[in-house]
Amino acid sequence: MEDDNSPVVEIDPKGDVVLELNCSDATTRLLVSSKILAMVSPVFAAMFNSQFKEGLHNTKPGLYPAVPLPEDDAIAFEVICNVVHYRHKHVPLDPPLKQLVNIAIIADKYEIREPLYAYSVLWLRSGMKNHTGKNHIAADWNKLLFAAYVLDTPDEFTSISWEIMLYHVGPYLSLSGITYQALITHDPMAEFDARAAKIHNELIDVYACLGLLELPFISKALASLKHVQKTEPDHNI
Repeated sequence: MEDDNSPVVEIDPKGDVVLELNCSDATTRLLVSSKILAMVSPVFAAMFNSQFKEGLHNTKPGLYPAVPLPEDDAIAFEVICNVVHYRHKHVPLDPPLKQLVNIAIIADKYEIREPLYAYSVLWLRSGMKNHTGKNHIAADWNKLLFAAYVLDTPDEFTSISWEIMLYHVGPYLSLSGITYQALITHDPMAEFDARAAKIHNELIDVYACLGLLELPFISKALASLKHVQKTEPDHNI
């Protein structure tokens, strides 16, 4: 670590440990407080055990023990560190969707969902606003659904689910993202498909009773709910 000349981002100028993360071909190094990380994350609390603390006290001035985290996204991890270290001016209010997904993955891995809750709600609502109307892309809403599920924001999960059910045409299982992530323990898209099929059948009965099945706009609406052919889903988020 001492030979690493990559610059250090001082999340906490009085920090006592450096997190080393890969970012493209470079290394991102974050100077953070082990006490804060241990307070917000049981995973880090276990990592910074008594043996590690002894190493913290034995380092020379200006040198810090390093914790390599090569599998974690550097940009997303820096955002999380800024949140838990109260550096709110450095926290994006509307992160890109890919970054939000990476934040959710890291928050789940280190069990930091609750400290991020207020920002999670803000980020998801911003994402929903960015993808309404002409910007509505079902695959992007599916990624928002994944983030809402992993970050444990039930109200946003409900709102995003409703948007997907309203606007997606075709089988929900054809959407990429949430169903094939290891963090998802059940299959919400299969449930969406079952609900859409039920609504479709109920509407047919109602319109048949009213003699309205032959009207073009009703036929079109029913066709959007009817999943005639299942397509193979894209497993990439």
